[in-house]
Amino acid sequence: MILNRTDVAESSMSSRRKASSQRSRLWLCVALVIGALAPGCLRNPQVTKQGDFDTGKTYFQQRKFSAAEIELQNAIQIDPKFAQAHYLLAQCYLKEGKWGPAYQELSRTVQITPGDLKAQMDLSNLLIDAGKFPDARDHAALVLKSDPRNPQAQIAVARADAAEGTLPKAIAEAQQAIQMDPTRTASYLTLALFQEKSQDPASAEQTLNKAQS
Repeated sequence: MILNRTDVAESSMSSRRKASSQRSRLWLCVALVIGALAPGCLRNPQVTKQGDFDTGKTYFQQRKFSAAEIELQNAIQIDPKFAQAHYLLAQCYLKEGKWGPAYQELSRTVQITPGDLKAQMDLSNLLIDAGKFPDARDHAALVLKSDPRNPQAQIAVARADAAEGTLPKAIAEAQQAIQMDPTRTASYLTLALFQEKSQDPASAEQTLNKAQS
C-alpha cells in the first residue's frame, strides 16, 4: 500500500489530536484530585480550633450560651487540653445554672493549668455552694499560696469556715480579707453577714456603714 503525503499528514494530525486529548483528560483528572484533597490539606487543626473558640467567645458575649457551647465543644474535640475552651465552656454552664457540667469543666481546666487562679477560685466557690467545704478550702489555699493577698480566696476560706459552723474563725478570715483590699465591698458584706449570724447586729451595722463609705 502506497501512502501519499496527504495521508501521512492527516495521520500525523490525528495522532497529535489524540495525544492532546489524552493530556487534557490527564490534567483534568489531576485537577479534580487536587481539588478534592485541597480542603483537607489546607485545614489546619490549630486554626480550626481557634476559630471555633473565637466564635464561641463571641456567642458567649452575646449571651447565646447554647450556641457558644457547641463551638467550644468543637474546639475541645480538636484539642482536649485546650484549657481556655474548657474554662469558657464552664462559664456558659454557670450562666445557665448547669452546676454539674460546670464543675466538670472547671475541674478539667485546673487539671490542665493548675496555675489558673481564676478557675481555682470559681471551682472553690462552686464547691462551697455544693457543700464540699474541705475541697473548696483546698482550692482557695492553692490560690493563697500563689497570691497570699488575694481577698477572694480569703473570703472563700471564710465562707467554708462559716458553713462548717466556726463563725469566730470565719469573721477573722473576713477581716483579713478586708485588710488585703479595703476597697472591696464584697468582703465587708460577707463580714457583716457573719457578724449578723453570730448575734452581733451592732458590729454588722458598723461594717455595712464602712462598706458604703
